[in-house]
Amino acid sequence: MSWVESLRLFVWDLLRSALAYADWDALVGILTDEGETSENLFTWTFYRAIMDDNQLQQDVSTLIGEAQSIYAGVDAVKGWFESQLNTWMTVPAARQHRNSAMSTLASGLIQNTYSVIYWEHVARAFRDEY
Repeated sequence: MSWVESLRLFVWDLLRSALAYADWDALVGILTDEGETSENLFTWTFYRAIMDDNQLQQDVSTLIGEAQSIYAGVDAVKGWFESQLNTWMTVPAARQHRNSAMSTLASGLIQNTYSVIYWEHVARAFRDEY
């Protein structure tokens, strides 16, 4: 595996971590004015990305509005973002637009994930104990 492929997998792991740790119920609740605020860093990163981009607002609003229930809306929003970020990771042309909503979102999520990693534990895992 090349170092470029290794780096791409690392970045995708960071994004998947952000997707896993976001509070999707809280995000949809905040977007629909039916929820309370959240302290979750990743939830707020998604929220800011949505609120800063009219197309994301429209897409997410449509997903929630077409859902049969709030829970189906949560699943639809999460699945949609997973798909969008997967496209961003796998299609080089998608990453070339550095000012696009997905590029901005991905950058924010990567920075947030990187900032919450307890690097001392990571270093310990790779330290030789021989």
